[in-house]
Amino acid sequence: MGLSIDRFEFPGEPPRKEELVEHLVAQLGSVRAFDSYEVDGRRAAVFCMFEPVTRPYAIAFMLARGGTRIDGGGNPVPTALPAFVERPWRDHPWWFRLKTRFSSIK
Repeated sequence: MGLSIDRFEFPGEPPRKEELVEHLVAQLGSVRAFDSYEVDGRRAAVFCMFEPVTRPYAIAFMLARGGTRIDGGGNPVPTALPAFVERPWRDHPWWFRLKTRFSSIK
């Protein structure tokens, strides 16, 4: 399974890894698809396994904390998030969760 890399730049200090993990556990119930987190000055990178749920919640957290999503060259990247990140994953009906998880399988 591959990894997605999402990079962010912050006006100040990026959030700590523990804050991101705490958010993901609160929203998802686990961090199974979260791989790692790197900080370099005002920039941070989030590494998640390819699956349709963890990554959007991680991106939403980073944006809410004041980050701007950037590409490898430091240019801003437009970011559209699915509406499901507006509430905890387990608050969605079981059929919605199942459909979302398996809709990415080709």
